Amino acid sequence: MMYHNLEGNGIIGPLRHLNMDRMVWNNDKMIVQGPTSTDQPNPEMPVFYDYFDRSAIGSNWSNVNGGNWGIYNQELLWQNSMGSSTWYKQVTASSSALDYTAEFNMKEMNRGTSTNPRYGATFSYTNENNYGVALISSKNKRLETFFRINGVDQAWQTFDLPADFNYSKWHNIRIEKSGSTFKYYVDGMFKATRTATVGAGKIGVLTEDTHADFGYTAFNNDVNGSSAWNASKPIPGTIEAVHYMKGGEGVAYHDTTAGNLGGAYRTDAGDIRLNNEGLFNLGWNQTGEWFKYKVNVESSGYYDIDFRMATSLNGAQIRVWDGATDLTGIVNVPNTGGWDNWKNISKKKVYLNAGQRELKVEFVTGEADFSRMTFQKNVDVTNVSDNFNDGNDNGWIRFEGTWAVENGEYSAASSGPAKSTFGDSGWADYTVEADIKMNDSGGDGGLLVRVSNPSHGTELGQNNYDPLQGYYAYLTTSGVSLGKMNYNWALLKSNAQSYSTNTWYRMKVAVNGTNIKVYVDDMVNPKIDYTDNSLNPFTHGKIGVRTANKHTHFDNVSVSP
Repeated sequence: MMYHNLEGNGIIGPLRHLNMDRMVWNNDKMIVQGPTSTDQPNPEMPVFYDYFDRSAIGSNWSNVNGGNWGIYNQELLWQNSMGSSTWYKQVTASSSALDYTAEFNMKEMNRGTSTNPRYGATFSYTNENNYGVALISSKNKRLETFFRINGVDQAWQTFDLPADFNYSKWHNIRIEKSGSTFKYYVDGMFKATRTATVGAGKIGVLTEDTHADFGYTAFNNDVNGSSAWNASKPIPGTIEAVHYMKGGEGVAYHDTTAGNLGGAYRTDAGDIRLNNEGLFNLGWNQTGEWFKYKVNVESSGYYDIDFRMATSLNGAQIRVWDGATDLTGIVNVPNTGGWDNWKNISKKKVYLNAGQRELKVEFVTGEADFSRMTFQKNVDVTNVSDNFNDGNDNGWIRFEGTWAVENGEYSAASSGPAKSTFGDSGWADYTVEADIKMNDSGGDGGLLVRVSNPSHGTELGQNNYDPLQGYYAYLTTSGVSLGKMNYNWALLKSNAQSYSTNTWYRMKVAVNGTNIKVYVDDMVNPKIDYTDNSLNPFTHGKIGVRTANKHTHFDNVSVSP
């Protein structure tokens, strides 16, 4: 994921930086591992790759069946023997693992007059009796696939290429092998799936009655996003439970059951299923089992961890280790009411050392399903109050609308949205209170909690009322409501009441874990009591005041732990 941020200050203002953060997947859900503003480890290079940036083919390749092969201009491999239906091959000296992704780049310079001139890739090659091929035929305008297994030729399967496909230009073939399943891509377009009982092997390129050029060629022993498993996940950030390390039993995990009981995602012994939130999760976790995760901690300090868990049993417990150091102590996982009733279980103020580390999640007692864990910096909430009697709003950050301090009151007027935020995005559990007076009968006004990533919703011609992540508890003349803002709007809960304009009301919002309570005047009995058990609840963030299509005054704002 490529983007810009504003980190630090230069001579004329904030510095504009280019950021790169890794994208990973859990089922069809994309996760950006970030945002980060510190150095991250480079991605691993392929097991084998060749740019042909030299004058001779070299010992990394072996010739099969002859042909006239060479290197051109230290930039590509070519073969120009024509007039024969022989398959001229070059195969790598090194072999892949059982599962892999292979990539080939090629173009056709000239084709012969035989029945089927073609060129392309070979893979899972062990000898002339065991291999697969994926060939491009400019004559028939298609991708042609074939396997020979133990000397027995399997059926050809062919797949059409676009009518305007230009065979004289560079094109890419990618082969993804997982178990006995092979997926074929041309120029990134998924073309086909085949199954075949062939295993690990070499990769290579070949021609039949064709003069073809071959560019960058590579393979890696990763497929279906498995490169994420050994990548160091940035902290702060979210780590998928199924992205535990490679290495097998006793190295990457300890699993007491035979095989993958859920049969999903990975082929090792971790028990994985697809849950009702559309994510793969670790299930059937038993007492004493554990899983390790590679991480890169931004800086030494205290972090809060939210574990996404589900269980229909009582008494489950987990713990997190860094080597021999117990980071969390025992964390109790309550009965969530079902194996697909997911809840966030929080552990606050866990001290982590900076740098690349291996964290181990241990199931101490009982059984619970584990989906993901999110690390966020812990910042202590202190008692803060502002009655605006000094005539300013120091510490507040204004966004949309017209803001002013009038007669010791914080005033916002807007025909659209208006918000102002205060505090630290690392605040987690706190109570915020304020006096609120609605000067107009239309629109709404109230308090923001757990605010992160706010921006100006009406700049540059935008008309976004919800440019932030967080929750909004607000008053109208007909009641009190709570909503969630994630650059869009979702109403969570309302309570019908009658509130008057030009009247002060005391509002209190208490956030604890994923629970939010909203009080109006009665500071004992909440008007709204809501727990956000969604996949992405907001558990940290600033406070704020907001109004929409209304003139609203705020006073006596206070925050307490």
